[in-house]
Amino acid sequence: MRVSGVPWGGEHGHGPSGPVTMGIVHNSYGGYSGDVATVQNSGLAHFVIGKDEGQWIQLADTDSVTWNCGNWEANNSSVAIEFTGTSEEDLTDWQIRAGAHVIKEVSNHYGLSMSYDDGSNGPIDNAPFHGWYSHRAIQPDQGSQHSDFISWPEWNAMMASGGMSSVPAGGYSEGEFDMGQMEDLAQWEQDTREVILDALVGDAWKDGSKGILATWMQQQSGNVVKLVTQNVSANVSAAIKAIPVGPGGTITKADVEKAVEEALAKTHLAVS
Repeated sequence: MRVSGVPWGGEHGHGPSGPVTMGIVHNSYGGYSGDVATVQNSGLAHFVIGKDEGQWIQLADTDSVTWNCGNWEANNSSVAIEFTGTSEEDLTDWQIRAGAHVIKEVSNHYGLSMSYDDGSNGPIDNAPFHGWYSHRAIQPDQGSQHSDFISWPEWNAMMASGGMSSVPAGGYSEGEFDMGQMEDLAQWEQDTREVILDALVGDAWKDGSKGILATWMQQQSGNVVKLVTQNVSANVSAAIKAIPVGPGGTITKADVEKAVEEALAKTHLAVS
């Protein structure tokens, strides 16, 4: 799952997880830019939430494993959030609101309990884990025990926050699509353009038939977002129908390339 409104930074997890039954909140003891780079490079968490307004990013699908706490059972069943800063520092107002948004959407999606263990009574290792935990609450399989934690007052502040309604809109979405969806659609557009143009010089076009491209587009329509597919198909179909037919009922490759390029240009998706 991708949480609505949170910018998508690409998949940096380690493959599919087991059933998600818990969440783990961390303090990074770093700065936002460095935290994002570290999590990307090592797949250490699903989300990073910085101190300043607008600083948040999702770096793995919540159904992916991240190596966030050194305990295999917990890693394999958790969604992890890194809050920039130290346990000795208070979370900022932005972190409270953004954290509430992510925690509540994840909990609603997986049916997680909103129970919380801040780790003050020592680490535990009693899988299966359920609910939410601070990093220091989880016993690692080996190595030293972590000490970072989100305090009870901070947790209570997130629970009291309005969650989604309290997160500022910012520039993370356009229309009905969040940033991750827009990036996916823009990538699909680019990939589709390349495939279509490659097909024009392949065996499928040796007879110059108009029908083959239309058939190919129809077959692909099930693999993309319906609205975008309809727009692409309509524009391509109209462009193909408008191409002058040459002697013998054929059309040239150059004519088709030009028509398809113009049709795709009309359905360009701008990522904001």
